[in-house]
Amino acid sequence: MINIVPAIFITSILIALVITNFVAIKGFLGKKIGIGGGLVVGIVSGFITTSIYILAGGLNFLLIAVIEILVIISVGVSGVLFFFYRDPERIPPDKEGIIVSPGDGFVRYIRKFEGGSVPEAIKGRSNIFIKEIAKVDFTDSGGYIIGITMRILDVHVNRAPISGKVIFQKHTNGKFISLKSPESETQNERNTVIIDTGHFKIGVVQIASRMVRKIDSYIKEGEDIEIGQRIGMIKFGSQTDLIIPELEKLKIRCKEGENVYGGTSIIAEYL
Repeated sequence: MINIVPAIFITSILIALVITNFVAIKGFLGKKIGIGGGLVVGIVSGFITTSIYILAGGLNFLLIAVIEILVIISVGVSGVLFFFYRDPERIPPDKEGIIVSPGDGFVRYIRKFEGGSVPEAIKGRSNIFIKEIAKVDFTDSGGYIIGITMRILDVHVNRAPISGKVIFQKHTNGKFISLKSPESETQNERNTVIIDTGHFKIGVVQIASRMVRKIDSYIKEGEDIEIGQRIGMIKFGSQTDLIIPELEKLKIRCKEGENVYGGTSIIAEYL
């Protein structure tokens, strides 16, 4: 018992580090999260597995190894779910003429589009043409589409980037199809919201993963909303795009690769 306990802790930490670093690379989380998360998961898993081993009065090597792996997976998944479903309070900056981020994550792209064209979001390797906004006239003069990638440990509750009235909302169902299919360019599930400030209109597009997808909306057409208000949640693998029309004094205040936070980070100013 004395010799196997340190071995359980060491193997738990090593296995957890391998798993968390793999997830960190795939999820754009960075080395600190991969290493730090691996150590926490490994130590907690080692303690749980050791407790099981002691309470059970000793188990054979194969059984304890299986238990150890199951505990590591359980602890890791529980940690991810805890971070994923958290919903902290946010207070928008006390400043006029600002557009805040609709979600947590990092700015994947800032792309300008010309008047008369359909803004095009990019999710993974796919292009998604936001054709439904053609029903609402607000991009005739062109503008910007800003894509925010939400990582697995980011808060996934989205917030209103500006105050105004919800004049349009459309949910587009996705399909489970191969990325190689031409249809994959338009088949991600998404929810498109357009907000009228009284002076201009702005769009928010919630884009879900192709494999695990669910978008909950907390608002409806005709509703007046405030900047920073919760407007919905994308569950697992997601992205939020912000569509801003060309405005005379518009200044984009974020840059590609920058970390932003829903309801608090200033994306643009228009006064």
